[in-house]
Amino acid sequence: MLRYVKYSTLEYALEYARLGYAVLPLLPGEKRPHGRLAPNGLKDATLDPEVLRTWWQAAPAAGVGILPPPGALVLDFDDPATWDGLRAEYPELGEAPRQRTPKGGVHVFLRLPESLVGSLSASARKLPGLDLRGMGKAYLACSPTQLPTGAYSWEVPLQTPDELPLAPEGLLLRLLPPPPPPPPEYQAVNFRGVKGDRLSRRLEGLLHWACERVAAAPQGTRHNTLLNAARLMGGYVHLGLDPEKAIHALAAAGGQAGLPHPEAEATARDGLKYGLSAPLELPPEGGRVSAGHSPAPAEAREAHQQAVKLLEGLTPETWPEQRAALLEALQGLDPVSVDLLLKQAAGRVGVGVGVMQKALREHAKGDEAEPTAAKELTRLALEHSELWRDGEGGAWATLRVEDHTENWPVRSRAFRLWLTRLYYEERERPPNAQALQDALSTVEAKALFAGAEHPVYTRVAHQDGAVWLDLGRPDWQAVRITAEGWAVLPPEVRFRRSKATGALPIPIQGGGEALKDILSPWALEEAPLTLVLAWALGTLSAGPYPVLALSGEQGSGKSTLARTLQRLIDPSGDVGSLPRESRDLFIAAKHSHVLAFDNVSGLPPWLSDDLCKLATGGLLRARELYTNDDEVFLKAKRPVILNGITDYLTQQDLVDRSVLLHLPPLEQHQPEAELWAAFQEAHPRALGGLLDLAALALRELPRTRSPNVRLADFARWALAAESGYTTVGVFEQAFTEMRADAVRVALDNEPLYPMLLRLLEGGAFEGSAGELLERLNALRGGDKKPPEGWPRTPHAVASWLKRTAPALRKVGVQVDPLKRERDKRRWKIAMQKEGGEQTSQMSPMSEPRAGRTSEVTFPSPGDVSNVTANVTPPPDDISPPPGDVSNVTPHGQMSPEESRAGRIGDIDDVCDISTPHLSTQEWFEDADVF
Repeated sequence: MLRYVKYSTLEYALEYARLGYAVLPLLPGEKRPHGRLAPNGLKDATLDPEVLRTWWQAAPAAGVGILPPPGALVLDFDDPATWDGLRAEYPELGEAPRQRTPKGGVHVFLRLPESLVGSLSASARKLPGLDLRGMGKAYLACSPTQLPTGAYSWEVPLQTPDELPLAPEGLLLRLLPPPPPPPPEYQAVNFRGVKGDRLSRRLEGLLHWACERVAAAPQGTRHNTLLNAARLMGGYVHLGLDPEKAIHALAAAGGQAGLPHPEAEATARDGLKYGLSAPLELPPEGGRVSAGHSPAPAEAREAHQQAVKLLEGLTPETWPEQRAALLEALQGLDPVSVDLLLKQAAGRVGVGVGVMQKALREHAKGDEAEPTAAKELTRLALEHSELWRDGEGGAWATLRVEDHTENWPVRSRAFRLWLTRLYYEERERPPNAQALQDALSTVEAKALFAGAEHPVYTRVAHQDGAVWLDLGRPDWQAVRITAEGWAVLPPEVRFRRSKATGALPIPIQGGGEALKDILSPWALEEAPLTLVLAWALGTLSAGPYPVLALSGEQGSGKSTLARTLQRLIDPSGDVGSLPRESRDLFIAAKHSHVLAFDNVSGLPPWLSDDLCKLATGGLLRARELYTNDDEVFLKAKRPVILNGITDYLTQQDLVDRSVLLHLPPLEQHQPEAELWAAFQEAHPRALGGLLDLAALALRELPRTRSPNVRLADFARWALAAESGYTTVGVFEQAFTEMRADAVRVALDNEPLYPMLLRLLEGGAFEGSAGELLERLNALRGGDKKPPEGWPRTPHAVASWLKRTAPALRKVGVQVDPLKRERDKRRWKIAMQKEGGEQTSQMSPMSEPRAGRTSEVTFPSPGDVSNVTANVTPPPDDISPPPGDVSNVTPHGQMSPEESRAGRIGDIDDVCDISTPHLSTQEWFEDADVF
C-alpha cells in the first residue's frame, strides 16, 4: 500500500504496476486509450516497467488507466447519492480503497471470492447508478489523470489485489445474474422398433451415435461438439433425415452435457443449417460412415484410441516425429472427432487450429499435394540468384536482371519485389505476406550458412591491383582502372546500392583540362587548385582520406564547390547538415562514398573524433534495433567535405587529418542553371581525366617513395600522379605550407597558447603542471574571468601539453616531460634553438626561422634511396597489374616503362610504404607516441 503524494504520472503508473494492476496510457484530457501508444486497447495493458517508461517518455501528458485482474471488482458509482446509500447499508465499504472522480463519483476496490471469479458481467447494470469495472474485463481512469472537469484523487490508498477486502455477501447476491433454469431431463433417443427402409434406419443410427457423443462431451468442448455434430447431421438431411427430429435430439443431448436448453437448441439449429450447404453420401453397408472418411464403429474406436494416445505425448519437440502417425490416425475418424482432436493437438504444439487443418489436408493429398507458396518462393530464389554473405554477417543475393547482374541484401525491399514478381509471373497471383516472410527467412539462412563470403563495396573497390568505380547506372556497369588504362566493364567485384546511389556519366578519354575547367569558376591559384585535384584523386585510392575543410566568407562558393566535388565522384544526394549522433554518421557512410556537410560553425568533440575515424577507418558498435543483446557493426573509411565561414576545426587530431582550403570571394557570380549545365556537359570528360590520373598513380606508385607525413598513403598516391595534374614539386610545397598553416590555425584557437608564448619570452620553463598554471594565470590576470577552454586544474594543463605537444613542436616550442619528483610530473618547455635536432620549417605564411629543416619531409625527385628491391611488398590495393589485360582498353596513357618526370623508372615492382615515427622523447614508459 502506498499513499500517492508528489508523484509524477510515470511514477504513478509504475506504482500501479508494482501493486499488480496492468496499466494503459490514456489520451491527454480524455478517458479513452491512447490510440498511438496502445492501438489494441485493453490488450496492450501491461505490467512491464520498461514499456511504461517508453510510453510516458513518448507522451508525458498521457493519463493513466488501470485494468484490475479477474479477482478484483471495482464498484463505479456515477451518483454520489447511490454511494452514500449503499455505504450506509454496507458500512464495511467505507474501509475499502477508493478514489474520487472529477465529477464527484466514486470507485471502490473489492475482492471477489474465488468461486465467483468470472461470474459477474461488466456490461450488466444490476443497481441504478452503479457500474461494475475491473475483473480483467473493464479498465478505469485513475489518479493523477486530468480531465477538463478536474482530476482523479485517492481518498483511501490502493492495495494489492490480494489485500483488498472481500465484497459483502449480501451485495454480491444482488449483483449476480439469476440462476439458469434446470435443463430438461435427457432421454437417450431410442430407435428400436422404428419401422422404415434400411436407409432410414442407418440415418437414425448415425443420429443416435452423434447424440451420445454430444452428451458425453466434457466441459469446455460442449458447444463445439454439438455444433460439429449438428453440421454433420445436416449433411444427411437430403437423404431423408427429419431436420426437426435431429434438432430436438441433439439439443436434448446438449442439455445433458450441461448446456442451457435455449443455447443447445440454437446451436443445434445453426449447425444443421451449415450442414445443409454441404450434402454428404453414405458409403456402402459395412463401409465408412460419412463420405468415405469415417470407418465402421469398431474401427473408429480403435483409430480414436490411437489418436488420443499420440496426443498424450505430443509436444512442440515431438511433433515432427509424431506428425505423420497422428494425421494418419485422424484420417479414419468422423469430422466431429477430427475437429476436437485437432484443437487439442494445436494447443499442445502451440499453433493455430488452421495450421493443423492445413497439415491434415496436405497429408490426405500425399505426394500429389501442391507445394506451398513459401516453398515455391524459396525455389525461385535458389534457381534465379546466387546467395552469399559479407564479412559483417549480412545475407546477399546476386540476381540476373535482363542483361546484367545486381547485388541486393536479402532483407531489402528490392529483393522482395524481385521475388514477388517472379512468383506472380509463374503463378499469376501474388504471394501472401506470411509465405514471403517464411521464404525470406529460409533464403537468408542458406546465404549465411551455405553461401560463400565476399567483400562488398560502396562506389570504389580495390582488388587484385585494380581500382573499380561503380557508375551507379541502371545497367550496373563499372570502370576498371589499372596501370595500363581504364575501361567500362561489368564489375568483377560486388558493389552495394542504396537510395543515395546516383548515376555517373560514361567517362570520356582525355579530360585532364575538363577536370580543371569545372573548377574554373572559383579562380583558384596553383597551390589550392593542386590540393583540390589531389584530394579528388585521393577519393579513388584505398585511403586513408583527408577531410577537405573549405572555409571563406559569404559569397565564396563553398557549398557549390563541395556539391561539385561530390557530384564529380559520388552523386549521392546533396550536401547536408551535420549528423546528430555517431550512428547517423556511420549509416550515411555505409550508403555513400563521399560525405559532404554544409554550413559548419563548430564541431562537438564526439563528431570531431568520428570524423577522424572516417578519415583513417573506424568501427561503430551499437545495439541492433528491437533486440536486447545483438550488436550491429558499422565499419567505414570515407572522404569527407566540410564547409563553413569560420575556422571550425579546433581539435589537433582532426586538423592533422585534414586539407584546409580558404576560398577567396567570387569575383563573378554565375546563375546556377548555367553553372550546372556547364558541369553536366563537362562531367564525362572530367571524370575521364580523373580516371587517367588514377591509372597514372597505379603505374607510378611502385616507383614513388612514401613521404614522412601524416596520411602518408594519401600523399604518396598524390605524388605518384603529380605530373598528370600539376608541375612536379608543387604538391609538396602546397601540402607542406597548408599543414604548417593548419597547425597555426588550430593553435590560435587554444586560449593557453598565446600566454605560453609570453611566458617563454622570459626564458624556458621547468616545473610541475600546477606551477605552470599558476604562472599562466598570473600573466592572464588572476582576477579576470578565464576564457572558454582555459584549464582549471593541473591535470587539465598536463593533458593539454600531451595533446598539443606535436603541434607546438612544429611552431618551435619544445615540450618534454621530466622524471617525477615527490609524486609530481615535471615539465620542461622551451623555444627550440636554431640548428637543433628537432626543428620545424614554417610555411611562407609564418615568420621564417633560418637554419631549420622540415619535420614534414618529401623525397626529392631523384631520391630512391628507400626503394629497395624485394624488401617490402606492395599492399593489395597497389599491387602490380595482372598479366591478362586483354579486356582493358588503354586510353592514351604512358607505357609502364616511361617514368614520371624526375623519377627513375627502372624499378617497377617494389616500394617502401613505411611511415617513420617522428623523433620525440617518450612521455611515459607505457605511453604511445605519434
